Amino acid sequence: MAAFISYSSRDRTLVEGLLKAMRRAHLPVWLDEELTGGESWWREILTQIRDCEVFIVALSKNLLDSKACQAELRYAQALGKPVLPVQVGPMDTLRINPLSAMQVIDYRTPDLESGIELISSVNALRAKTPPLPDPLPEEPPIPFAYLMRLASTISDPTGLSAQQQTALVSELKAGLEEDGSDELARRDIAELLRMLRDRSDVTWRTRTEVESVLASLDAPAPAPPAPPPSPPSAPAYVTGPQPAYQSGPGAPPWTPPPGPRPPNSGPPNYPPPGPPRGKGARSSGAAGKWLIIGGGAVVVVAVLVVVALRAFPSEDPQPPAPPPPVAPASVNSLLLTTNETEAIMGVSNLEPSKVFDQMAESTQQISNTACAGAQFNAVKSVYDGSGYSVVADQVYTADSPQYVYVNQTVVLYPSADQAEKFLSRSTDAWRTCAGESVTVTTDEGKSYNWSFDQVDVDSDNHQISQMTRQEGMGGYGCEHALRVVSNAVIETRACSDGVTDEAGRMAESMAAKAPR
Repeated sequence: MAAFISYSSRDRTLVEGLLKAMRRAHLPVWLDEELTGGESWWREILTQIRDCEVFIVALSKNLLDSKACQAELRYAQALGKPVLPVQVGPMDTLRINPLSAMQVIDYRTPDLESGIELISSVNALRAKTPPLPDPLPEEPPIPFAYLMRLASTISDPTGLSAQQQTALVSELKAGLEEDGSDELARRDIAELLRMLRDRSDVTWRTRTEVESVLASLDAPAPAPPAPPPSPPSAPAYVTGPQPAYQSGPGAPPWTPPPGPRPPNSGPPNYPPPGPPRGKGARSSGAAGKWLIIGGGAVVVVAVLVVVALRAFPSEDPQPPAPPPPVAPASVNSLLLTTNETEAIMGVSNLEPSKVFDQMAESTQQISNTACAGAQFNAVKSVYDGSGYSVVADQVYTADSPQYVYVNQTVVLYPSADQAEKFLSRSTDAWRTCAGESVTVTTDEGKSYNWSFDQVDVDSDNHQISQMTRQEGMGGYGCEHALRVVSNAVIETRACSDGVTDEAGRMAESMAAKAPR
């Protein structure tokens, strides 16, 4: 790989021009686009640093304040990687930073000259890349590892004493003071505070202190001064068709091979058909206006109005505040347990897979790739480009007395707006498949036909669902549901004889586990 770009998440838009210039020059480049956190995330970053030929530092004040970026730079320097500083954002000074002795490319206003300088510098440094040292230097620890330790302690079901709770609040407040400028750390600390506040054994003192800290985190920034009034002007209108989300071609979904699942191959997403099955039992889840003349009557009416206003609540309540985001450290907590899933499916013998933290690379062929996302969960080609960060995916199966297949997935995004955009895009894609029939061909060459029903849209609950039927299988089918709660996309698929609304009820139960 030609280059690794180290950048602050706050500078993502500033890095876009740098990334495009590299790709236009056909230089392979890698940067962390998921911004998740955790051991697997940090291990992947260190692997990419070892594999790169040039380590590009997207210089800005935000980068110098980032613990993760500083750890990446120190590791690249320990490996002997050529380092290329490229300024993309403002800095207090260029003299007081770890790269002050090096020549810096100014890429704050990209033009032809700076683009040529960037590409030529990368190519020149690629020729100077030394082999990796042997032995390799010690890997830097995971940034904010203490948050994972605190998450484990706060989730402990055995109980927390008042002293432990006080110590936890102190550590989280210290974390805010030290790392509060980092967007991801600040978000995770806020989620841990909510988890502590919502414990059943939390003391009144701890809850009060946590609420005070959370209130300071949620305090809005001061509003800018209002601009001077301007003369009215004619309204502007936007005409013409508006852009719509489109699902691009991608890798087709897969069928799990028999036997043990290979590592990192993605969850099994296709319920293999069997002989026609009998339908099993399924659990289903005004006020008038008065005109009064006279001074005394007016006083009486005023008193009555005051009494009425106190006795009855307002008919126009304020809209509820949006739910808090789901933190990466608690993504698995949204998944249903085996017992919860069995209760919805009406069976008692489901076998769970492990929880996978990656989208699956599919090998199965589908006749219409635009329907891959409507047919299966967690298809990497469907989610690519949507900006997702964390994945938790799990499958349940049962073979008798009927074949049952269940897939539950939680996908986190950096913001609720990105999650809603994915829901909108999926709604359009699923609708294009309604009334269609697709053929799915497995690795073994077997083909099966599936037909799609219309999409059911529940706007109030930010959820869509769709039924698919396996043709010629006597009522065997699947319900597929997609739901958004805050920054999380919940995807469920339930397959059995006589399936009805099981996937939708699973999605509802999973959404109920999100922080409130």
